[in-house]
This record gives sequence, structure tokens and C-alpha cells, in this order.
Amino acid sequence: MTSEGYRSASAALRSLTFRISSVPIERLPSLVPYLCATLTSCRAVLSSPQTAQLSGSKESLETAVTIHKFKTQVSSLLQDRTVDGRWVAVVLVKCTVELGGWEVLQDCGSWVRSLLNILSKHGPPSTKKLCIITLTRIFVLTRDYPTLTREITTPSLPAYIASCLNNLSPSAKQSPTNGKLLDAVLECFNCLIPRHPTIFRTYVGQIRSIISSYIAPTPSNALNKGHTFPDHQNQYASRSTRHHAQRVWVQLHHCAPKSASAVDWEEALKTTIQSIHSTADQIFRAVIEDWESVASVVSTIQSGQTRDHIPSETDTNPIGLPSWSGIWAGAERISGLIELLREFIITSNSPSIILRVGLIMDLFNRIFSLTVPQGRSSDQLQVSVRLNTQIEKDERESMWLILPGIHTVTVKVVSALIERMEISLLPLAQILLDQLIWVFDAEEQDADLRSSIYHATSQLLNLIGPCLSKETVTSLRTIIRACCRDLDVEIQQADQKQTSNAQEKGFGSKASTNADAFLPNINPTTPRPAINNTTLRASAERLLPVLLSKLPTTYVTVPLRSQMDRIAVMSQHKDAMVASVLKPPKKVGHGGQSILPLLARSFPESSEVEAILRPRFPPIRVAFDTNDGSLEEEDQEDKKMDDVEQISEAVNDRVDTLAEHRINQANADIKPMPPYTPGPSINEPVNTSHVENPASENVSNTNGSILPKSSPVPSETLWPKRPSMANESLPENNSSVPAPPAASTEPTTNLPSFPSNDSSSAAREKMVSPRARSSQQVEFSNLEGPEGDSEEEDEVPALVLGSDSDDDSDE
Repeated sequence: MTSEGYRSASAALRSLTFRISSVPIERLPSLVPYLCATLTSCRAVLSSPQTAQLSGSKESLETAVTIHKFKTQVSSLLQDRTVDGRWVAVVLVKCTVELGGWEVLQDCGSWVRSLLNILSKHGPPSTKKLCIITLTRIFVLTRDYPTLTREITTPSLPAYIASCLNNLSPSAKQSPTNGKLLDAVLECFNCLIPRHPTIFRTYVGQIRSIISSYIAPTPSNALNKGHTFPDHQNQYASRSTRHHAQRVWVQLHHCAPKSASAVDWEEALKTTIQSIHSTADQIFRAVIEDWESVASVVSTIQSGQTRDHIPSETDTNPIGLPSWSGIWAGAERISGLIELLREFIITSNSPSIILRVGLIMDLFNRIFSLTVPQGRSSDQLQVSVRLNTQIEKDERESMWLILPGIHTVTVKVVSALIERMEISLLPLAQILLDQLIWVFDAEEQDADLRSSIYHATSQLLNLIGPCLSKETVTSLRTIIRACCRDLDVEIQQADQKQTSNAQEKGFGSKASTNADAFLPNINPTTPRPAINNTTLRASAERLLPVLLSKLPTTYVTVPLRSQMDRIAVMSQHKDAMVASVLKPPKKVGHGGQSILPLLARSFPESSEVEAILRPRFPPIRVAFDTNDGSLEEEDQEDKKMDDVEQISEAVNDRVDTLAEHRINQANADIKPMPPYTPGPSINEPVNTSHVENPASENVSNTNGSILPKSSPVPSETLWPKRPSMANESLPENNSSVPAPPAASTEPTTNLPSFPSNDSSSAAREKMVSPRARSSQQVEFSNLEGPEGDSEEEDEVPALVLGSDSDDDSDE
């Protein structure tokens, strides 16, 4: 940091110190926001090393004196007799420790002792809560420094744990403070137990006895007549309190000695599942279950036992939880235990553990096998489930009411299992999906259950959606339609609001004498989904794009796909509309319809939509201001390559044109051979007379103009030789190009042109041997450039008749 910044931080700290000393203590709590904001700008001074503060300069010495004065004021406030002074001191200690780092932590031993004294003495819950949070923060920050851990954390942590547990004791005097400090203590224990398990090992039993009442509380015990329970067993615990207590219960396995941590965790998980089964034996006793355990789970109720009392659990619970009585208390207990099972799954562990998925799946099979029957008449109930005649009807009806809630928390455990295991759960994904569909078809009316099943179904479809069978996709239609209905609620409400506004303005229908006509038109046959449920709507919005992108389009019916597309468009769900465009429906008739125009109109500014509309749009190069000019060099190289390509194309066209004209010229210069005179013997070689070939003095240009003989012609490197032609019939003349005769320095032999009506043509063909005929080729002389060439060096292509005997080569 610069010297100016250091000076400003030092000046801010001096101002803060003066403000604390000049303001009365009873007015300091109102200045806490200002003090904390000013203290934030003093980070450079508080975190500077002491060697820099005592470097010898006047400015450094003044800064050191200011820091010492500030720490002295905070220490005096911690020991102040007033509640206001101690509260302000705790806030300043937390801010100073977080800003100063190691430089402040090494001198905060006295502050820790003062905070422990405040926590152990009687005082307001707000001050104690701040003390618990501040001490936890100090213990966490010293974790990175072994020396500070040995000097501060290790001696102070046992007293801290004992003070927290004393504040959570279920005595009557501290019960008001108990509830206010419970969440803070449990959350701090969750943070410290994995970091200091050895110190917490001594207090494991005491911690379990205190939090056992908050893991699965049963406040409905107070509603039962003739059953008295302690007050701490009947108290209600909030969701956050239950969550923190369950998390602490799960993390207590870290305190096991040596390498027994993993074994302790596995035993705790097994005991929790066993407790869920024992509770289910009581609350599911109104029916005869068809479930059979595959994990050797034994029922706690013996067959043939008389069941004339209310369901309860008065014996010792496998995990040491308090007793409960009544069907409603049993529902609260089993729901809390299932939530505890979810914490076992989602909580991270330092040792390697073995998750027994078989035990969990066996529990799922039991809970999901029992659903609310569709009909409530006695005949329909007897057909769907087997009823236990020993149980009264009231208890059975209560069981039907609590089942959706139990299924809801169980589905959340399924989501946690999928989130933790991911692709490792692939072999069981199809089974879990079938169970969710089974439960959803029976208990669709419950909004919380729909929300949890939407979330779990989206997770499963991300795993196995593309490979689902046609039967499974067909069975998903109930979930798909319910999802569309839940998203369509706000659209219907908006339409009804517009209709009512129009009627108020006088544009609606005429008044009716029937008073019921003024009521909204509700279809009694269609179940109305829950309204104003943000969680349900969020889950449905997450599920809709997954349905459109993951399900096989060939198995989704046209009406169902049209309904999903309509809801996506009406609700302006961009992700669902993009998924529908990227995975269009199956073609029916003249072809499937796409909602791409609607997507482009609804979200014209979206980059995703732009990429879908113009997938091959060339990127626009952005010019950057660079010193080396690399982009300009690339542009010049690109232009050079373009010029080379154009030149090569022009040269190739010119070469082809010149070659064609040379061939035509050579064909025009060929003269007919004199009549053939047979020799004395057929074995003698054929003697041919050498005839001079005329040479052309002018050549046609690519544009059709006549070039003089001295005009430039590309070099040999640009003139590839044409393939040889043997016994090829060429035209006699070409009047388009003038070819005046020219003398040739070397003799050539022209290929004879035989008329078609010559009677001796067959005989002459026999006189020429096959070897001679195969050696007749057309050779082109090298064409050189126009510059530096003379008229004498310009040669004309000639037809050379190769020799067919050794005698000719000797001559």
C-alpha cells in the first residue's frame, strides 16, 4: 500500500479512537454502524507488521500508539459493567479480528478470556449470541496458524463448549435463553466439530442428550389425553433448528477415536434406518403391507398381537430419541427421521465411507408401496389395499392424511441420493422413476408432493431421459400434464383479471338475474392446483425444459407436445422454448411445426436466439490497437494470397487457350503423304519420306486477338506437356488461325492421312507393325517466354513416327 493510503488509514483510526472515548457508553450502540464502517478503512494499519510500526520514524511511532490506544479501549469495554458497553465491545472485537489477521490474532488472548467470561455469566441473549459467533470466528481463523492454535484455541475451546452446553440445558430458568441461542450454538458446533474432533470427543454424550429432542420433535404429544411427557419433548422446533441439530448429529462420528470414524458413521446410518422401520410399524398398522424386506428387516410388531391401544413408542428408541404417542406424533417422528437420513447422505465426510444403498432402497420400497387409495368407499379400499380389522376407522383415515407428507420428505431423500451419487445411481434410476410415477398418480392433489416430485423427476431425466422406453414415456403423461397446469395458473389468473376489468368498464356481457353467474367459472371435474406457491412454480419451470430436451420425441404424443409448447410460449419460458426449437417434435403429415418465430419475437435480444437464427453468420473481426501491427500483417497476407489465386487462375486459362490454338495450328499444317509404294518384301522396314512442317508465325491470345511470334509466352515451368496421342485423327485444316509456312531446321515425319474410300487402306494398315503404330505420338516443343526469343527459335509441334526396327536406329 502507498504511503498516502497508510496515512489516511492511520488518521481514520485516530478519529475512531477519539470518537469512542468522547461519546458516552450508553450512546455507543447507536454509533456501531459508523464505527464498523470506519474500522473497515483501517485495514492497512491493523494488519501491518509490528516491525513496520516500530521502524523509528515519527509517523510509525504515532501509528503504533494509536493502535495500542484502540485495543486498550476495546479491552476496557469488554469488562464494562453496562450491557451496552459489552455489546459494543464484542462487535468491535469481531470486526478487528477479521480485518487485522495474524497481527491482531496473536494479541487477542485477553479478548478471548473476556468473551468467555461474558458467555458464562448471566446476560442478555443478544450479547451471548454475539460472543458465540465471535469466539467461533477466532477459532476458525487460528486454524491456519499452528502456533496460535496451540496458544489460543486449544486452551479456550473446552471452556467455550462447556459454556455453550450450559446455556442449552433444559432447565426452567434458562428456557427463554435456550431457544434464542440454540441455532447459533448448533451452527457453530457444525463449523468446529470437523476441525477439532478430539476436543469435542469428551462432550459427545452431553451433546447427543441435548439435541435428541430437536432431531425429530413430536409436539403433538401434548394433544393426547392421559399421556404426560416432559416439556422439552413437547416443544416445537423450527425447520432451521431441526436442520442444524440433525447436521450436528451426523457429524459426531468425527469424534470417534482413531480410524473408527467410518465405522461409527455406518452404524449411525443403519440405526437411523432401523428407527424409521420401527416407527413405520406403528403408524402403518392400519393396513396389511405387501412389502417384504430384502435387507433382513424384522418387524417390531408380532403377528397376531392385539392392537387395542393407540400407536406409540414408549420403549427405548434405537438412537435414543424421546418416546411419542399418537398417530400424529408418529408422523412427526418418522418425518424427522427421514430428514435425518437425508442429512446422512448430503453431509460431506473426511474419511472414506460405505453408503449402503440397498438399505435405503429397501426403505423406499416400503414407503412408496403404500399410497392413498383413489376411492374412499369400503369396497374400493378392500380392492386396493388390505385393511387391518383390529384398527379403528379414525386411525386409518388419519393415516391416509399423513401419507402425502411422509412421501414428500422421502422424495427429497431421493433427490439427495441422486445429487450425491450422480451417474453411479444409473442402475437404480429406472426403478426410482417408476416409484415416483406410482406415487404421483395416487397423490397428485398435494402441492408439496408435486413440487418435490418435479425436482426429482428432472434429476432422473437428466440421467436416463434419452434412453427411456415408450411405456415409461407414456406413463409420464400425468406428471407432464400436471406440470403444464401448474404453470398455467398465472396465465388463467391474468385472463380472469382482464375479463373482470372489462366487465367493470361496461364491455362485458349484460347483467344477469342469476347471482351465481357473477362467480368465476370453475370446472368441478378438473382439480384446481395450488395458487401462490412459488416453490411449486419454480420446480415446474425447471422440469418443463428437461421434458422438452431429454424425452425421446418419437414417443411423445402430438397433443402432449403441443400442450408443452403452448405453455412454454404463454408463460414466456425462454429455456423451454429454446429446448423445443433445438429438439423439434416428430413430423406428422407435411412436417412438424416449430416455435422458432415465436421465440425470435419474444426474445430478440437473447444471444442464444441469435445463435439459433444465424448459426453460420461470419464473425466480425474487431480491430485492436496493437503496436506490432500483427492484424495489419495478416490482412496483407490475406490480400497477397487472394492476388496469387487470381493470377494463377488467369495463367491457367491462358495456358489452356494457347495450347488449344497450338494444337489446331499443328493440325492445319499437316500435309497428306504421297501414295504408298509397296516394297519387294513385307519384312522390310517401311521407308518414309521427310516432309518439312510449316510453322505459324502468329498465335491467338486468350482474348481472341492475334499475337506476333515475338510476343511473350509463358516459360516451360508454366506449360505442362499434354499427353501423347497415337494414331489420332486430326482435322486437315483450321481456317480460323492463319499459318504461313516456315522452314524447319530438322526433318520431321508427318502422319499420313488416308482417305476413307481408299480400297488399299486395309493393306496399308497391315504393312505397319503394331510396334510402329504404338510408337506414333504427338510431341510438343517447349514453349518459351516471349521476351528474348527469336523467330528462328520458335518451333512448331510435329508428329514423329518412331522406328520399328534396329536398322532405322542405326541410320
